[in-house]
Amino acid sequence: MKPPINQALVNQSSDSVPSSWPLRSFLMSWWFTAYIIVLSYTCNLIAFLTIPAYPVKLESVQQLADSHHRVCMMSYGNNTMVAFVDSQTQALSDIAKKMDLVPFIETEPYSNTLECLKHVMAGTHAMLEGESYLANMVQDAGHGDDTYFLKEKIYEGAQTFFFRKNTPWKYKFDDGIARLVKSGCTTKWLDDIVRDLQGSRNEKTSDGQVALKIEHLQGTFFVLALGWGVALGTFLMERRVAGRRTHKDLVQCLSPTR
Repeated sequence: MKPPINQALVNQSSDSVPSSWPLRSFLMSWWFTAYIIVLSYTCNLIAFLTIPAYPVKLESVQQLADSHHRVCMMSYGNNTMVAFVDSQTQALSDIAKKMDLVPFIETEPYSNTLECLKHVMAGTHAMLEGESYLANMVQDAGHGDDTYFLKEKIYEGAQTFFFRKNTPWKYKFDDGIARLVKSGCTTKWLDDIVRDLQGSRNEKTSDGQVALKIEHLQGTFFVLALGWGVALGTFLMERRVAGRRTHKDLVQCLSPTR
């Protein structure tokens, strides 16, 4: 018996296809599901075997204190270093013992903050700086994909507005700012601003590479739809040819023999 033509399209070794249309629909769905499962398993296995293992990321101040990384910070002349040394928290005291200060130079880009970033990219230091400023600087320097931030914050920074001395409406702003901070609005707005800055810089990197998005994968679905269309056309053509052949054989059987 000659196998049907559509077996070559679905790559099946079955010698027969059920004649019932519900069974054919179920069999087609089963073959397609099995194909997707096998393809997904193969891709995940290849990715698991080929992607290199990365070191575990630091997530807390204690892990930073126990790691081999030193800590780099700009020398702004503030009391952060003194606060670390006098801190009752052992992790902060340990960080103070391995902290390197970089001089503040206004004539350098980012006031010489990039000097700390060089140590971070060398894998020897972690950088201590204000969250929003650091995120903006790292993204602008093109190292947003190569660095990450600790989930735990060392200390919270103040969110303030500056007014002239003895401003009469200052207490109104104090109350309004306190409400915005407690409700989480300021944190949400800050995250949105930083995320927008990161998105605008990540759309196209300096080397011309673009992050993959859903529109870049449309070609695969177009090819899949084209394959389904060809398969459906082949099936309908085979169905029609088979129907004509059956009708011709029936006519020959009913015609009188000469």
